Amino acid sequence: MRDILGRTAVLGALARQLDAGSTVVLYGPVGAGKTSVLGWLRARAQACGKPCGLSSATETLGDLTSALAQAYPHVDVQSGTMRQARARLRSAVEESPALLLLDHLGRTGTAFKGALRAMRGTGIGVLLAADVEQPRDQDRVRSLRLTHHEVAIPPLHGSTMRALLRSLVAETSLPRRPTDEDLGALAAATDGLPGRAVWFVNALKDPRAWRGSRPRCDWLRTESIIAAAERYRRAV
Repeated sequence: MRDILGRTAVLGALARQLDAGSTVVLYGPVGAGKTSVLGWLRARAQACGKPCGLSSATETLGDLTSALAQAYPHVDVQSGTMRQARARLRSAVEESPALLLLDHLGRTGTAFKGALRAMRGTGIGVLLAADVEQPRDQDRVRSLRLTHHEVAIPPLHGSTMRALLRSLVAETSLPRRPTDEDLGALAAATDGLPGRAVWFVNALKDPRAWRGSRPRCDWLRTESIIAAAERYRRAV
């Protein structure tokens, strides 16, 4: 299984903690590649035959229960009450600890926190991915008191971003091809965020993204920040 470009150290740290049954928060700005990291971890678990559940949005006890049900499809969650269904899922966790990947962490409630705490010590690994744009966002996540384990996803280096952009451009039909100089300027405008690189290349299909034969890097950066801010607003 190939590592995600430039993320070997982060993937290794997360895998070790999750395999040890820890609950971990992975945080970083929108576009940092958190969802791709979750996807890699899910593929790793599946390759090893480990039960794994993924939630694309995480806020309620129902989101947590749905992820558990995905990890243990053999467990009957339809009959009886939801409390009985969760008890059956808890038994499955104790028999064969899963990996839970909970993306786009929102403002979780008391029931969610209680259920998460109740699973500690069972061997289950839980990764919560949170969008953190500013220090106050990190304070908000910490105030939820879900775990003391945190991993920050760092920005990618310029050479890695250029390699990523070059790969994306090669796979995408564009009206014109960016030069090596253009790729360098685009890489600088990404601020090390791979999600922004993906956004840039898709946006280059739009004639507005070009000034003559050159990409409008400032325009692309501004538009991507606006789009990321809207995604962040919806998530929290």
